[in-house]
Amino acid sequence: MINTLILELQLMTFYTILFQYSVYENNLQYMIGPQRGINVKNRHNINHYRNLYEYLLEKLNILMERYMIPVPDFIVIHLKELNIDDSLKIGQFSDIKLNKGIVPISLTKKF
Repeated sequence: MINTLILELQLMTFYTILFQYSVYENNLQYMIGPQRGINVKNRHNINHYRNLYEYLLEKLNILMERYMIPVPDFIVIHLKELNIDDSLKIGQFSDIKLNKGIVPISLTKKF
């Protein structure tokens, strides 16, 4: 499962991933944990992918225990490439003009 997923990831790209639990018998569908980000840099980080898989298993076990539900028939992986505007990348936030009536200056300087 994860090996196939790695083949889909392009270098130098941001992704968001979400896991969905599904059972045919009673049409149960749950999200397995919150949405996660993947930042693929100039090479694939296999340890990060392994950690992501372990995170999935941990969240799945918590979900099954909490709601007393069976092992899913399948898990849907929602993977989406994120296109981030260059003006929003790290180090360039100071150039963004914020409405001072909405966001106090003290907060923008603090963060």
